[in-house]
Amino acid sequence: MQPTAATTQTPLTKKRPTGLTVIAIIWGLTGLYNIATSLNTIGTDLSVLPDLSNPSLDPWFQFGVPAETALSVFLILFGLLQFVTVYGLWRGKSWSYRSALAIPILIVLINASFVVLYYSAPLSLNLRSPTLAGSVAGGVVWVVVYWGYLRRGHVKEYLNVIRHITKTDARTDEPTN
Repeated sequence: MQPTAATTQTPLTKKRPTGLTVIAIIWGLTGLYNIATSLNTIGTDLSVLPDLSNPSLDPWFQFGVPAETALSVFLILFGLLQFVTVYGLWRGKSWSYRSALAIPILIVLINASFVVLYYSAPLSLNLRSPTLAGSVAGGVVWVVVYWGYLRRGHVKEYLNVIRHITKTDARTDEPTN
C-alpha cells in the first residue's frame, strides 16, 4: 500500500497524541470553571466591601474578604493562562510545555491558600468544608497524572521539546572509555 498525504506524517503535520487532546479539553474546561467561580466570588466580595467597617461584623472578614478577592484575581489570571497554554498544547507549541508544567502547581497552591484562608475563619462562620481540602488533594493527584503524561517522550516530541538522536547525529570519532 502506497502512503498517501492523509497517512504520511511530516514534521509540519504531526499527529497530536490522543491523551494530550483529552488533557487539553479537560484543562480548558477547568480554566473556564476557575474563571467563572472566581468572577462569582469577586462579585460577592465587592458587594460586601462597604460593610467591612461595620463593628458588628466579625473582624475576620476585614482580612478574609480582601484576601479572598486577591486569590480570586490570581485564579482568573491563571485561568486565562490555561487557555493560552491549551492553545499551545493543541497546536504543538514548545513554549506551552513549560507553562503546562508550572501552571497546575501554581493553581494547586492558590487553592491550598483558599483552604488555609477558610480554615482560619472562626468556626461560627461555617466556612470550613472537607470538600475544600479534597479539591486540593484532587488537584495534587491531577498534577501527578498530568506531569507523568506530559513528560512522556512522544508528547515531548509533539511539543518539540526533545530532539531524537539518530545514528548520524552521534559522534563516532570520539574514543569511548
